[in-house]
Amino acid sequence: METDKHYFVVGLFIIGIFIAAAAFAVWLQDAGRRDDIRYRINFAESVSGLALGDPVKYRGVDVGNVETIMINPSNNKLVQVDVSLRKEAPVKTDTKASLRLKGITGVMFIELAGENPNAPSLISATEPGKVPLIPSEKSALTTLVDQVPKTLKKIDDVAEQAKKLLAD
Repeated sequence: METDKHYFVVGLFIIGIFIAAAAFAVWLQDAGRRDDIRYRINFAESVSGLALGDPVKYRGVDVGNVETIMINPSNNKLVQVDVSLRKEAPVKTDTKASLRLKGITGVMFIELAGENPNAPSLISATEPGKVPLIPSEKSALTTLVDQVPKTLKKIDDVAEQAKKLLAD
């Protein structure tokens, strides 16, 4: 009878350790996220290559992560991306977001940049209860792709001019 009692106590101890370890893991996972601030970015371009959990960088320094990606419910031409940034991230009213490629793999991340260090904080300039909106700008890749048809048209015009010149 004594050994059954001993096994029961050992079993309870092991179960208690597992429950404590699980609670610690949950607590550790949430540690540091309580102070994060949610921001919203609306992109007018494709966000293909961007995934949940991808980094958000401010001038190359990791300051947060992508939380949600969805079509903007009020304007289906925009892609709404919610990001969670550390409260010490210097997000000002002049901060702009753009998509950048991570190497040549096609994986994207969000790059934030601001010009004026004296600009007011975006949080202080946003109405209470609203998610602060960081404006977006076209990525360098999208700008380049947009220029291709114009460049091809100019090349075609030059070829036509050369053809007329050589024909005379």
